[in-house]
Amino acid sequence: MNYPKTIVVLLTSASLAVGLSAVLQAAEPAANASTMATPSAKDKALQAQVSATLKADPALAEARIEVEALEGVVTLRGGLRDADSVSRALALVASVDGVRRVENGLEVDASR
Repeated sequence: MNYPKTIVVLLTSASLAVGLSAVLQAAEPAANASTMATPSAKDKALQAQVSATLKADPALAEARIEVEALEGVVTLRGGLRDADSVSRALALVASVDGVRRVENGLEVDASR
């Protein structure tokens, strides 16, 4: 048996396997990113409607609330002055037609 030739074949195979593994791992995030949902026109319209509803409320008009909508799930982020304001914002958003669920990312920030 020719040991040096066998060792070269084994080392070459191992190098190819490591290289292929690295290529596949590098491609994985790109594949995941392409399958992530992007907001549809309906989601964008819902986001605008929710934002307008929050701005129309005198108690929340000046609040900086970030609104995201995806497939009827609305996520709110930001800081409000008290827990009552957070509750009010959540209730208002839940009442908007087309909202299936509200995800609360709001925080109480007494400095506001």
